Amino acid sequence: MRVRNIRYFIVSFMVILILPQYAWNSSIKIRSLQPSHSFNTVADSVFIGYVGSIVADDGRIYLRDDGLKKIIMLNERFSFLGYIGQPGLGPGELHSPLRLRVHDKTLYIYNKAGTTIDIYAENGNFVHSYPLPFQSTDFAVGTDSVLYFPAYPQDRKSAKIWGATLSGEIVEKFGSYSKDDFKYPGGRWQELAQDAQGDIISIMVSEPVIEKYAGNGQLVDRINLRGIQELAAYWHSLDVKRREAAANRSMIRSINNSAIHKNYLFLATSYGESYGTIIVLKVTPHLQPVTLLRVYGNEENGNVWPGSICVTAAEQMILYDVFSGNVFVYDLPQDL
Repeated sequence: MRVRNIRYFIVSFMVILILPQYAWNSSIKIRSLQPSHSFNTVADSVFIGYVGSIVADDGRIYLRDDGLKKIIMLNERFSFLGYIGQPGLGPGELHSPLRLRVHDKTLYIYNKAGTTIDIYAENGNFVHSYPLPFQSTDFAVGTDSVLYFPAYPQDRKSAKIWGATLSGEIVEKFGSYSKDDFKYPGGRWQELAQDAQGDIISIMVSEPVIEKYAGNGQLVDRINLRGIQELAAYWHSLDVKRREAAANRSMIRSINNSAIHKNYLFLATSYGESYGTIIVLKVTPHLQPVTLLRVYGNEENGNVWPGSICVTAAEQMILYDVFSGNVFVYDLPQDL
């Protein structure tokens, strides 16, 4: 009897220590957002093509236009400032660019199908190109000038995240893959972000699993959005005609894109072919879903399919709608 009591005490004590690290508030707000304005042309009525990535920093907004095969540069009022790059394989030219990142007034372009990092000044002038020793799907710019990449391993035992200098030297490896990371098609596609504290956020888009790593590479938190009942109930209730399908498959198809702003992670998701929702998670001290932003288009296009998104310092969310080809701008709630 005494041994049983001791075991009970030990287990209870461990639960008290562990649960606060991985528990979150189950109260998730649902809000609707209408765009404050939208646009689909720049520079003398040139129509925007497919926008594969959007970033913003210090009053500058950069859109990777896969149709024009250029980077569109706008100011904070969304006025056209110019183009960056042109198709080609030479210095300052773009060939299958994947992702954009901006840090300390510097634009980083993951170019040549993820084999180089091209650096541009704030005004769009080309600075330098750095070849990389491997290919990946995304990257994050660390505060210590280390670039973090999700590994694109042939060997699933490889580390999940690598840190490299601009010269290509690997200086860090951390995280590990699990069998669940490859459960769904495209499970290797991974996005990265870095929060204000310098922690790395890993997003396995097809799961979707979100992980948070401290600066020393230690896993701090991990959640699977498919396992959160409040989110499942929301998607299940969107359309009566789709309820049966929703019950028989995952609550969301995938994460289309992500953005981080202050202490919040914004995940662009879609359901079926009609409903666009941004899942907002608080990332400090631990991962906690707090808000669902149901986004709408203009009167001609009420539903949107969120593609690329970013959040500006002016507390505005910029979203490219795959359906209409419009870029919508939303004013965020004051508490985000």
